Amino acid sequence: MNKLLTANGIAETLGVDRRSVMLRLGDVLPDGTVHGRDAWTLRTFWRASEHRRKPAGALNGDGSADATSGGYGAERAKLTAEKARLAELERLERECALVPADQVAATWDGLAGVIRTKLLALPAKCAARVGMARNAVEVQAILKAEVHELLMELPGTAVRVDDPAATIQR
Repeated sequence: MNKLLTANGIAETLGVDRRSVMLRLGDVLPDGTVHGRDAWTLRTFWRASEHRRKPAGALNGDGSADATSGGYGAERAKLTAEKARLAELERLERECALVPADQVAATWDGLAGVIRTKLLALPAKCAARVGMARNAVEVQAILKAEVHELLMELPGTAVRVDDPAATIQR
């Protein structure tokens, strides 16, 4: 990278405008000349760019911290935002608006087990009455009534998960 480039050459190489290159080079002495014009190596340009960067913690024109500058203000803003997010999560958890995902999964597993047990018990519960039915319409009415009764019992079912403090009334 010892090739000498004019300001235009640097701008073309990096895909930026010439004015930006000249602002970064500022009063840096040229490394040589190319066709009678001042020229610099890319290494010189990068060193000049490093010195021209905004100081850490500098504010933007509107008074806000620049998150890309990596300054103290930007880091403090990130920390404040993270603390606010954590405080909001803690508040929601205290208000019982949040439930841990594993607790929700365990509750649904327990509820599915209760439903399965009740459905498997249905044939034995209905066998005698279905046997005395005179036609298919009566059998349908008996089974429909039993299924509806089973479904009406579900909201009052308590499901206990592994954690005793995590009992959810259903």
